[in-house]
Order: sequence, then C-alpha cells, then structure tokens
Amino acid sequence: MKIVVVEDEDRIRKGIARLISKISDRYMVSGEAGDGEEGLRIILEIRPDLVIADIKMPNMDGLKMIEKIKESGIGCKFIILSGYAEFEYAKQAVKLGIHEYLLKPITVNELMASIQCVEKEILGEKLSSEINALRLVPPGQILERAIIDNSDRSQDYAVQLENYIGIGGESFFALAVIEFEKTVRGSEKTSIIEELDKFVLTKEYTGLKFISAKIDRENELVLLFVEANKGSSKTAFLSLKKLMNDDWWSDNVIAGYLEVKRLEALAEDYSHLHEVLKRSIVVKKGEVIILEDLQKIEYSRLLYPKDIEERILNLIQVSDFKHLLDNVEMFFHMLEVGNYRADDVREAVLKLAGSVLYSIRHVETQLYDSIRHIEILEWLNTCRRLDRMKNVLVNLVNQIILYSGKKTKCNYSLVVQKALSIISEEYASDLSLNDISSRLHITPEYLSSLFAKEFGKKLIAYITEFRIEKSKELLKTEKYKIYKVAEMVGYPNVKYFCKIFKKITGISTGDYMKIKA
Repeated sequence: MKIVVVEDEDRIRKGIARLISKISDRYMVSGEAGDGEEGLRIILEIRPDLVIADIKMPNMDGLKMIEKIKESGIGCKFIILSGYAEFEYAKQAVKLGIHEYLLKPITVNELMASIQCVEKEILGEKLSSEINALRLVPPGQILERAIIDNSDRSQDYAVQLENYIGIGGESFFALAVIEFEKTVRGSEKTSIIEELDKFVLTKEYTGLKFISAKIDRENELVLLFVEANKGSSKTAFLSLKKLMNDDWWSDNVIAGYLEVKRLEALAEDYSHLHEVLKRSIVVKKGEVIILEDLQKIEYSRLLYPKDIEERILNLIQVSDFKHLLDNVEMFFHMLEVGNYRADDVREAVLKLAGSVLYSIRHVETQLYDSIRHIEILEWLNTCRRLDRMKNVLVNLVNQIILYSGKKTKCNYSLVVQKALSIISEEYASDLSLNDISSRLHITPEYLSSLFAKEFGKKLIAYITEFRIEKSKELLKTEKYKIYKVAEMVGYPNVKYFCKIFKKITGISTGDYMKIKA
C-alpha cells in the first residue's frame, strides 16, 4: 500500500515515516511533503492509496488540500492528524469523508490500528469492485481462469464462483474433465451441458448445481459440481454416457472425476486430474476414471505373456495366418481382464508391437519398407485407449495377411483371381458382391462361399480393407484433401469413409496424417 505523509513539522513527519516502516513491509511511504501545496503536487503525481496529513500547515491547510484532491478524482483514503481537538475540524473532516481522525501526539498502536482499518476497507472495495465488474462475465470464464491461472488469485476466484452459484449451508464440490476427439463438433459438446441441465431440474438431484468451461486448447469440457447431497454429482456424471449413447461416448470421450475439498484448490486439482488422464489407459470401453477409486485399487503384477508372443511370431515366420488374429485377440483379452497399471499395459503392447515389426522386417522386407515410416510405436506410446491399441495391432496383422495373400495370388482358383483383379482395378467404383458375381457369370452365394474358403475372409470385407489400404497410400502423399481421398477409393460420403477408416485402422484420418507427418 502506497502512503504519502504531509506534515509541516519535519521531526513529526520523519517519525511517522519510521513508524510506518516498522508496522509492516506491506506499507511503503512513497512521498513526503512539508505543506499542503507540495503535498497536493506529490499526491497528484504518485496517486497513493493513503494520505496521512496534518490539518494546520502553511500555504494550504490539510482540509483544503483534501478538498482539491477529491475534486481531482483520485480515490485515495485519508487519515487526519491534529493537535487541536476542536469540534469544527472534526465536522469538516466528516464532510470530506475522512476515514480516521487522530490527535497528536499519536502512538504506534493508534497509527497501526488506523492504517489497518483503512487497508481493510481498501481491500474490501477492491474485491467488491472486481466481483461487480465480473458479474457480466459468464461463470464459465471464471471457472476457466480459476483452473488455468497460475497467479495467487485462487481466493478471489473462489469467492466469485461462490457468488455465482449461491452456495448456502454445507456444500460439496467435484471436478470433472471430459476430453474429446478432435472430430467432435461443438454442438455435441453442448448437448452434454443440456443433459446435465435436465439432471439438476429433477427431484433425484435436488441441490445439484454445476458450472461448465470449455478449454479449447485441450479440447476439453470442465465441469464444476456443487452438491448439497454428497455423491449426487458422481451419479449424474456416470449416467451421462448412457444418455449420450454408450457407443458415442466410448468412441469420442476420455473422462475423469475428482472430489474437491476447497474451491481455492481448483487449479491444483484440475492439474492433477488432467495429468492422471494423460497417463491413463482406458481399458474398458467408455469407463470414467474416478481418482478416488484409483487410490483404492490393488494392482496385480503384469507377467508378460511370452508364450502368446512366441506363437504370434512363429505364425508370422511360417506364414500361417489361420490363428494369428486369434492370438492377438488373446493377448489383449489378457490385458483387459487383468487389474494392471497403465504403464505396465502400455509397455506390454509396445513390446509386442516391436517384436511383430522386427519379425516383419526379416520375413516380409517389402511390407516392412512400406510401413516403417508410420510411427506406430510412437503413436502407441501416447495412445490412451486399449481398444485402439488393439486395432492398430490387428490392422498390422491384417496387412501381413493381405500382403501374403497378394504374393500367393496364383494359388487361388481362376474365379477368385478374377474377382481380385476386378477389385484391384475398379475399387474406386461402386463394387458389390452381386455386380462382381454377375460379371463372372456365377451366383453371389457361390462367389461369397468360394472367396471366403480360399481367401479366409468375406469378399466385401476384403474390398473394404483394400480401399482403406489405398486411402492410406493417398493420405501419405499429402496431395489430397480427406474428402477427395474418400472419393478416389470409392466412398462418396466422407463421413462414412472416416468412420470405416477409424474402424479398420483404429485411428482417425487426421491422427493418421499427423503420425505420418
């Protein structure tokens, strides 16, 4: 707090300045003056928080000086010193809005009490002014500032949030973070807030309130819950994925929930929850990570299934693909049913992926050359969903099978070879089982049965995989927009293409292009 002392007696003025410095280092004497005229000039220049001034001074007395300061619009506070206990001075001081009136000689305790009283008033006015100024600001912006502002204003934000929410009686708080896929539209995020609005209007959730904030840089929706009945926000939040559609939630959302002890700790709690989500792996599709539950989990030791890995590598070595996918499924099922730490799960997946890539390098050199520039291991290291990790490994195995199938094409019947040729040349057109069988002069049922028997998969599934492989080659070139690539591989509907691409590869077209970059 900046203070100016105006006193014509040099000894008293210096003494007051020394006393102020002893009271607290929060108080700083920014200027001194020996009369009212000099004091007015200094005050107009410095614009202090508090002026301590004598009344009787040469050239311009203290009350006249204060009157002119008031006229200038400077909003400082005043403590008047006087050796005269006349009633008239007191009346004039009251009219001018003087905050404290002290009679000389003053003591340290008197001065300290007066300054502290003024300081409290200044702080109260400042906080009130900030709250009033922020009343027009949406509460979501206050929540956003509260969780990402690294300054020491946590107490201010807590008060502002309390004023918005209207907290009364005993209240409990919780923080939820929903991380969205980059492809999720703003309207879909808004629908989550709309569903929560419905919750708080029901009898089941009486006393439940919430504030939401969108953190665009993280593509997150942050929810601050205030509840009269502890646990109601957790129930509401866990029910959200049902209302939003389990499949949509599972495909597009990673979510976490944390009980908050104090609103002043929001920034710390958000940072903690945010970091836990970044390190976690969602094992069961659509699950919400509850931090309180994580602390109670007794994790099992993950023993890496070396026997499954060896079977997978042996099958690749001998080009026996009949049970290859079954073993990959078995590997991930073992991870799903176990109670393992996220770091251990990620390490196991990376180890298997590395072994498979190493095996491809020595068995199918050309295939390895075509996929090695895709940063599979780097992507797996940052992936936070086990189902997507599995899709990447399944896709890798499918590429081995597909590549091997191309090499042994001559071993197929003439009908299947012709079907493969049609697909290879016309995959960008509207191919169907009926169309291909008609051109080969056989029934669709016979072609479907023969293709599945010889090739090990349905013809339509092969067409889909073939198109996706072609689309990946086009995306790598970075020459075409995604919608154009979709058209070039036989998908006029780009949204449907993106859905199929993600289903086959385990990652979105956007993520695939980033990995390539």
